[in-house]
Amino acid sequence: MASPVTAGVAAVIRSYYPNLTAKQVKKILEKSVDKDYKNQKVTKPGEVIYIVKKGDSVKSISSKFKMTEQELIQLNPKLSGGVEKDQELDLKVFVKFSDLSTTGGVVNLYNAILLAEKMSK
Repeated sequence: MASPVTAGVAAVIRSYYPNLTAKQVKKILEKSVDKDYKNQKVTKPGEVIYIVKKGDSVKSISSKFKMTEQELIQLNPKLSGGVEKDQELDLKVFVKFSDLSTTGGVVNLYNAILLAEKMSK
C-alpha cells in the first residue's frame, strides 16, 4: 500500500506546486514522514517456510523466529502434537516497521504540503 499512497501524495504536491522539481518532491516526501510507527513490529512481506530439523522443538523454533510458542502453533495447528523432522512449517517473520523502508516512517500529506509551501517560495 505504501507506493500508491506515496504516489498520491506526490501527485497532490506536483499539482499544487508545479514549480517544484522531482528531486524536491522526493526530498519533501522523505522529510514529511510520521515516524510514530518506526519501532512497531510488523510482518515482513513474503512467505517463510521452515523445514524442521533433528533436535528442533516448538520452543526452539519459536525462539529462533522471535515469536511465542502460541503464535507458532496458531500458524501451524498441526504442531499442537509436537514437531516431526522434515515437517514444513509456515512462519511469519516480525521486523521493526523502520526496517522495511528508507525513512522508517509513513508519508504524511499534511506535513508534505507544509514543506512544499516553504520550499516553493
